Amino acid sequence: MSAQPSSFDRTEPPDLDEKSAFESALRRDLARAPPVAYEAHVGGPAKRAFDLVVTAFLLPAWGLALLLAFAWALERGVAPIVSLDTRVGYGGRTFRLMRLCLDRPASKQDVGDEAPADLSAVARFKGARSDVRRVLERLPQLIDVLRGTMSLVGPSPLTREQVEHLRSARRAYLSARPGVIGLGGEASEENSTLYRAYAASWSFGADFTIMSAALRGLRSRGRLWQPKPRKGSP
Repeated sequence: MSAQPSSFDRTEPPDLDEKSAFESALRRDLARAPPVAYEAHVGGPAKRAFDLVVTAFLLPAWGLALLLAFAWALERGVAPIVSLDTRVGYGGRTFRLMRLCLDRPASKQDVGDEAPADLSAVARFKGARSDVRRVLERLPQLIDVLRGTMSLVGPSPLTREQVEHLRSARRAYLSARPGVIGLGGEASEENSTLYRAYAASWSFGADFTIMSAALRGLRSRGRLWQPKPRKGSP
């Protein structure tokens, strides 16, 4: 008479549905985990030292421009002058992004007698005014560079909802300090690719290329950034 196997000898096949659900939840939790414990800052101490040296060296220039822009907005009665928005930085830490609030967008009446007659030139003039205003509005973010919550170049500072939409590029975004000069604005698939490429292949050359492109973009838009022709020139 053969012995019946006990309940300890029998092995039950695992529930495949429960196993799949557990693995899916585990992968989701690992993807959402901030990389602060196992990934270094993009660029490391060298990028941080460069940010500090450049920002501190240019402090007299951008500090004076910030004070003048603040006084100009105060004289025009703009309120509030400084806006504070919550953004997500390195490792998932949140910080308050500072931005100056200046005047309304320039109109043809604001341009005055210097305004060209054709509407396309007026649009370029307004575009140049908008670019100058955006540069002035971002000056308080250089304070965040000194504090260590931002970098001169890096991913554009995003809200928590926008970071959630990055999906596979979330780790790449969280491994870098947000930049005053950003890589992209919206949380799109194209910008997700930019974040991954920037985190994987960062170099000083890449930062210089991004800064140069931003400066060229300012100079190529609008009449304000174009040199005036000298008298007698065609």
